[in-house]
Amino acid sequence: MLSIIDTLTEKGVTLISHKENIDTDTPAGKFMLTVFAALSQLEREQLKQRQRESIEIAKAQGKYTGRKPIEIDWTRFGQLYGEWKSKSITGVTLCGEWVCRLTPFTAVSGSMNQLTALSSLPLLDHYF
Repeated sequence: MLSIIDTLTEKGVTLISHKENIDTDTPAGKFMLTVFAALSQLEREQLKQRQRESIEIAKAQGKYTGRKPIEIDWTRFGQLYGEWKSKSITGVTLCGEWVCRLTPFTAVSGSMNQLTALSSLPLLDHYF
């Protein structure tokens, strides 16, 4: 968060929050923003640590096995990917036919760029 504020400051932008009474043009405002950012980072790291510990405990008790693997029809994927790459179908069609049925929407964000990057990997050449 502080790096974003520094970048904005370099571009002449000032952050002013009337609710928290922060003005990054003043030393006190910069200090308060730094304290809030540090507390936010501490809270996030503690939350992640508690989550990791809880997962370890659940695994030790046999209650947590992780996400179940998704079965992938690589032949169908290769066919649809080839159609998308040759511009026979749109990314929306590809998503509707294959990608969105396998992954949550948030994981699909930017998937067309990822697929383009994947096409250059020799690992996937034997699928297409």
